[in-house]
Amino acid sequence: MNKKFLIVGMASLALASVAFGDTVLQDFESGAPGSNLASAWNPTFSGSTAGAGGTTVYQFSNEQAKTGTQSGKLGWDWLNASGGLVRIQPAAGLNNNAPAVDHTSEPYVGFAIYASGTGDKLAFYMGEGTAGNGASPYERFTADYTLSFTGWKVVERNILTDPVVGWISGNGTLNATCSFSGFFWYQGAPAGSVVYYLDDISFTNATRNPDLLPNPAGVADWSVY
Repeated sequence: MNKKFLIVGMASLALASVAFGDTVLQDFESGAPGSNLASAWNPTFSGSTAGAGGTTVYQFSNEQAKTGTQSGKLGWDWLNASGGLVRIQPAAGLNNNAPAVDHTSEPYVGFAIYASGTGDKLAFYMGEGTAGNGASPYERFTADYTLSFTGWKVVERNILTDPVVGWISGNGTLNATCSFSGFFWYQGAPAGSVVYYLDDISFTNATRNPDLLPNPAGVADWSVY
């Protein structure tokens, strides 16, 4: 009797562990700790970064992890007292990020981020183009997130319902056929070095119940573009 109960319990646990499917774009488990991520992860790679540079870091890291044993470590120096912007466009370093996939059945896109109370702000954007992963036209989620905490938080948007604003050739409407493009960091910290860790960038068919909610102002920072 006890053995049957154990088997049933284990089966239930196994089913629960696959209760909602993920398309994992990057979990940062595949590289040796300390080795560099793809060059597109370099904070100065995008050509849109301004007021940031110095010592840049874009590595697989075992210093922090939301799940598994590793995450992606990103770091740079804010060069001035304010006004800095970092855009990271990591599509070349993501897996399963095909631009022609309809994500209607898994509309939630998100990731975990580890911050150290910097006060910087974060936003991210999607691509609708078929030329390559994360390709334009770009649609930027209007949500901004203030990174005033220390530790891990989960960020998530719904590509079917959450508002976006067009960037470059975007039209302000995000198609369900899209791919993950990149991140914006807006300087809130004083001049000096900052470090962040990312983990589990994924599309999912069920919410992960994010514990980092967007700022009420929404598009307040969009005016910088």
